[in-house]
Amino acid sequence: MKDLIYLEGAEGMEKLASYAVARNLIPFFGAGFSAGAEALNGSVPDCTAAQEYMKKALIEENPECANYLAELDFTGIAGEFYNDVSELKRARYFEDNFTDVKLGDNLKAFLHEIDWPYAYTINFDDGIEQSVPEGNTKFRIVLPYRGFRKPRSSVRLLYKLHGDAEYECRYYRNSDRTVDKNIIFSSDQYLQSITDEENRDMLNALKSDFSTRIVLFIGCSLQDEQDIRFVYNQCKEECTPGSMRIVVRTEKPSVTEKGNLMRHGISHVLLVDNYVRFYTEFLNKYKELKEQQSQIYRFYNPAIRQVDDKQEALELLSHGTAFNTERNSFDWSKLYVTRDITVQVIQELESYDCMVIEGRRFSGKTAVLCEICKKTPQYGHYYFPSKFVPDEQVVTNLITNTKQGLFLFDSNSISHEVYHYIIDSSDLIKPERTQDYYCDQFQ
Repeated sequence: MKDLIYLEGAEGMEKLASYAVARNLIPFFGAGFSAGAEALNGSVPDCTAAQEYMKKALIEENPECANYLAELDFTGIAGEFYNDVSELKRARYFEDNFTDVKLGDNLKAFLHEIDWPYAYTINFDDGIEQSVPEGNTKFRIVLPYRGFRKPRSSVRLLYKLHGDAEYECRYYRNSDRTVDKNIIFSSDQYLQSITDEENRDMLNALKSDFSTRIVLFIGCSLQDEQDIRFVYNQCKEECTPGSMRIVVRTEKPSVTEKGNLMRHGISHVLLVDNYVRFYTEFLNKYKELKEQQSQIYRFYNPAIRQVDDKQEALELLSHGTAFNTERNSFDWSKLYVTRDITVQVIQELESYDCMVIEGRRFSGKTAVLCEICKKTPQYGHYYFPSKFVPDEQVVTNLITNTKQGLFLFDSNSISHEVYHYIIDSSDLIKPERTQDYYCDQFQ
């Protein structure tokens, strides 16, 4: 079993922020993110406070159950809470403490000044979607047990894996006025959520991100999240070398906690001095790197746009180009096939400083580059499109000043001068100097 990898100090923060700048970092918010925030008629409880409230409510219903409850964990108490406490009382508790949540300014900035592609949360309060500064894009929530179609717009999705408090306390959905499936709180609800066909799309999205992206767990204790363990166990054999699952901590975990984190799929730990300061420090570093990126190179960290429209996909396949220079994005059609060579190239990145891939015209070389970008989120990507021949000085500056970067040269994008400069600069692109460059000269 691999040990945890620690990201520490300014270097760790910069590395994490660079993943966010490249839009390769996916946030996953837990109870610690919104705990203590002002709500409608109270404040958002942490796990301990929520557990104590449920125990108190159950004892009010049946004083003799106190000793029994003392032996149960959170999910066990939650199961009894749903079985024995009236629906009206539960709804009032959820409404008072989990709706109309007002997050602090530092959390709002963290949410909306960073260009997150989308986010996951196991919180069912509405803090994330309520805290929208003027002019920012609102998160669109996706709930469990609801079939959804991913929008083609720029609206960011918030996957609420454990349901939504407002939905729980406001709506009847069934004809017999029973509450529809929504909140995932107890052991039985966890099991139902994992096995229900209606949640397949949401769990598949999470499995894909666990195995191919960099997921940052924020405010997550990860003590006994059954659905997260289930998802990781389903995909752990498929995790690409560049995928990471990072949790934020203020100190290194104990042996027991380390084992528990790894059972939830955690591969890295970001060590910070203070949870509250983390949000501001991370945002500041993100802004700094974002500003630097805008001044470095036009086609840095290209986006990958999924093309689902059949007609557009056919046009791309027949006479289009897989890269859009105006948007700085690869257009990935569902008609493209995954090439075996992609896996081979990624596996050999640690062994070779430079690689050349040859192929005839329209053989899918640019699509291979797109796949490499998708599957190596730990690197910054410098893409050189066909017929955009960079100046030697531009390449020199990039190679000299870049760490953890892949340089991808498409057909007819590399001059003889640049080619010879790369060949003569092997001392700058050694993996042991944490500067990995991947150069493709297509002929």
